Amino acid sequence: MQQRVLNYFTAMRTGDSATIAGFLAQDYRLIGMSGTLWTRSERLKELSAKGPAFESIEPSELDVCLFDSVAVVTGLVTIHDQGEVIRERFTQVWLEQSNVWQMRLGQITAVARPAAPR
Repeated sequence: MQQRVLNYFTAMRTGDSATIAGFLAQDYRLIGMSGTLWTRSERLKELSAKGPAFESIEPSELDVCLFDSVAVVTGLVTIHDQGEVIRERFTQVWLEQSNVWQMRLGQITAVARPAAPR
């Protein structure tokens, strides 16, 4: 499961929307940083419009909890994009159906930047 999650983030980094689509269940939902609920088609459209996605995406602190055909994954991802560094905590729920693991739900929370020293 951990390798599948890493492969998902690789596809996100390269902007490989066909591969990303294969990772997402038809009823996939994403709760974004602003609290907006995105459908699978909305998320794929947004990612396709962005083109080659990010300079780098570095997942870390991965924790995978398996429960039969359900996996709950939490972690931290650091994204480098056009000179900006974005850190996000994430939760993903993956389901296995017909021997294929697909993400059913994702949730992203922005990690606050440390305050500048005074």
